[in-house]
Formats: sequence, C-alpha cells, structure tokens
Amino acid sequence: MACCMTSDPNRRHSRTLDKEISQRMKDYKKIVKFLLLGAGESGKSTIIKQMKFCILEVSVTVKEKEKILDVKRNILEAIK
Repeated sequence: MACCMTSDPNRRHSRTLDKEISQRMKDYKKIVKFLLLGAGESGKSTIIKQMKFCILEVSVTVKEKEKILDVKRNILEAIK
C-alpha cells in the first residue's frame, strides 16, 4: 500500500502538467504566423501597422487616419 500512496501525488501532478501542456498547445496552434517579404521601403512595416489597427481595433488619431488613407491609395494605384 505504501508504494501506491507515494505515486498518487506524482500522478496528480503529472496529470496537472499534461493538462497545462495541452492547453498551451491549443493556444499556440491559434497563433497565425506569416512571412512578409519585400524590398526595402516597400511598406512591410506599414502593412503590419494596418493589420494591428484592423485586428485590435485600436483608437486611431487623425495623423494615423491620414496614413491609412495614403496606404489605401497607394495599394489601389499599385493594383492598376
């Protein structure tokens, strides 16, 4: 009986760790990663900033709104 008693807290601890690991893996799988390639001064950082505004719905200042409009205009010009 003594052998069973000592391993029981270890098993509980192991199960707790397993649950924590599985939860962290679920959270990790939700993270989206991508590689943004382009030449220097091609607007990579600007695109990331725009994505932050869209996803996080951050309050935007007047200057930032102007930058957003500039980026949209540049994208439309590049597509044409």
